[in-house]
Amino acid sequence: MLARGIVARSLRLAGCGLLLLAAASDCNRRGAPPQGEMGSPPPAAPTPPRGGTTSEDQAHIPQPPPPEPPPPAGAENAGEGWTTGESGRTTYGYRVQIFASSQKERAEEIAAQARTRFSERVYVVYDAPFYKVRVGDCITRQEADLLKEKASAQGYEAPWVAETMVVAR
Repeated sequence: MLARGIVARSLRLAGCGLLLLAAASDCNRRGAPPQGEMGSPPPAAPTPPRGGTTSEDQAHIPQPPPPEPPPPAGAENAGEGWTTGESGRTTYGYRVQIFASSQKERAEEIAAQARTRFSERVYVVYDAPFYKVRVGDCITRQEADLLKEKASAQGYEAPWVAETMVVAR
């Protein structure tokens, strides 16, 4: 009889153990950590591949500067950088266009040459996709026509008068 009691008690304990295992398994399916893992440390960070660079290494690699954006439409360069005009000091008028190119460097070269040939201000105007070299701040069309003749005499091919905002005198 004693043996029967021990066997019965063992079966009951075994059954409870199976119930505990089933409960733990159910918790794992729901995303809860299994018993005994509540205080376990998080997994270690992955190690970088051999010969590769780490994020710490990449922090020390100098990055190239971002590309220079084109100036805004209608921006002007009078030799001191790009501006959109002198606010409050502009009026409707004329300038003489002597050159246009999609290459900023070429337009800057022509503008530098023109600054040595003209006493008037020389502007580089960006009007996508062209950089235009323009001369003068003429209030009247007659002034602009005289400047156009001067540009032709200086050797510029086919200069023409452009209606635009100019710096008031």
